[in-house]
Amino acid sequence: MTTIGIDFGTTNCSAAIFRRGRVELIPLEGEYPVLPSTICYTRSGEILFGRAAIQRYLDLTRETPIRYRFADLRALTSVFATEMAENPLIESDHGLVVVSDADDEDDADKPARLFQSIKSALRDAGFNGTTIYGRYYATEELIALVLRHIRERAEAYLGEPVTAAVIGRPVSYAPPDRPASVPAETIDRTAHERMLAAARLAGFERTALEYEPVAAARLLRDGLPRGSHNLVFDFGGGTMDLAVGRMVQPEAPDIIATHGVTVGGDDFDSAIMRHSLLKHFGQGTTLGPKELPFPPNLLAPLLHWQTIPILTRPANAAHLAAVKRLSNAPHTVENLQTLTRQGLGFRLFQAIEAAKIELSTEPRARISMHRDGLHIDEQVTRSNFVAAISDHLVAIEHGLAAVLEEARVPREEVHRILMTGGSSLVPVVQGRVRALFGADRVRLADPFTSIVAGLAIVAAEDDICVPVEDIVPSATRARLTAEAVTIGETVAFRRGHQTVEGLVVRRAGGALHDAVLVIEYWDAEIEQFVSTMRHETKVHRVKIPR
Repeated sequence: MTTIGIDFGTTNCSAAIFRRGRVELIPLEGEYPVLPSTICYTRSGEILFGRAAIQRYLDLTRETPIRYRFADLRALTSVFATEMAENPLIESDHGLVVVSDADDEDDADKPARLFQSIKSALRDAGFNGTTIYGRYYATEELIALVLRHIRERAEAYLGEPVTAAVIGRPVSYAPPDRPASVPAETIDRTAHERMLAAARLAGFERTALEYEPVAAARLLRDGLPRGSHNLVFDFGGGTMDLAVGRMVQPEAPDIIATHGVTVGGDDFDSAIMRHSLLKHFGQGTTLGPKELPFPPNLLAPLLHWQTIPILTRPANAAHLAAVKRLSNAPHTVENLQTLTRQGLGFRLFQAIEAAKIELSTEPRARISMHRDGLHIDEQVTRSNFVAAISDHLVAIEHGLAAVLEEARVPREEVHRILMTGGSSLVPVVQGRVRALFGADRVRLADPFTSIVAGLAIVAAEDDICVPVEDIVPSATRARLTAEAVTIGETVAFRRGHQTVEGLVVRRAGGALHDAVLVIEYWDAEIEQFVSTMRHETKVHRVKIPR
């Protein structure tokens, strides 16, 4: 049975096999062995991955304004209703309307949905899935889409079925800012079980999850004296993972300590936005003659491109319009309105990431974006960048101290430090590590493929894969086996003492089997179609004869 290694990263994915004494990287997108961890799901049902996903999303959404749908909900009760006459973004003849949120999970007006950094969803117990054009996807199913693509690419490359894999995982999924009431162990267990379930859905029959820095330690098998200590520093897009090993045998070091910090390159991008760009969207400006501060709730979503669409919700759009009328710097509010209306958040964060990469080799970088109604031109120096990420640098140093303390190994006794992960290329990060351990002991591995190389070696040399059916909890299997009610289905529900059938026209949020459905049905008493809302658990499917 062929077993491959898979590095499912926050930013990138890769796969490899170890055979005939060497690691072979498996091409996942054309000839590229590194696949960006992105999914584009188009309204026509096409699913793309990696660079192709990003390009298709940009092509389909280029300069596409946010569109609002109006629904006459006079037949409904207990729903949000508002008069939008004062909102210059929206015009309607309706007196009582509800406007579908632009970031609604079921917004069919969008030409495409883009999912990036989906690995981060594993640890979010509050996010169980999303509805994509009427079809509900659990978190595990989204992850499985990428894993299945990787498996199919591996089978095409190897010319044989691939049903077993060793998949990398961070040392800790738990973010430092988690609620005190939620133990880190609970978050880790949730994420671990979700990844195993995703592997099962992707067609893997046997699998194992291995700590990513532990796998990378396999690359330290040569040239280290017996009894020496080494440290793997894996710094990616979402987490920093550390492992300390002792060379007891030449094949692989014995891991004596691991530690994880949920700080990554994505946090660096957010820091650039916070410290250098928020001023272009209203930060520091005032409102009205009393010079009230700019509302912080309109700035917080800008720190991550995935949350920017929150600002297109009707209430927020109306709030922005009112803020612009009062602003003492209305051009900044216009920047914010254009960014959200035109869906330019992802493009802006691409420019931020490009600047971050440029700062790895240059002392300064420029972030520019010019559209009708949006003008940004900001120079970011390396010193500005270092100041912006200072808190994250402190967290990195604390993480290094913690793993050495757990290992009971003094800093001076670490023989070699292996740095890997895309964020390890940031000069100030390298500088901090070299300052702590000495430049002569630090080695830079391939930032994008060293983890998967180690996983491939583990997959070939260690018999750790077990049947997925044996390790995925039965409750998780049952939840994923059941299907959610989706748009277009006919359902039956109770109305008073009657059972009524209707058509599901909208699914509003909620986890699997925990959504609110908008249902249209024929009311015989008034002889017209009306709408109602029912919780998903209060309806059942009606099989339509073919």
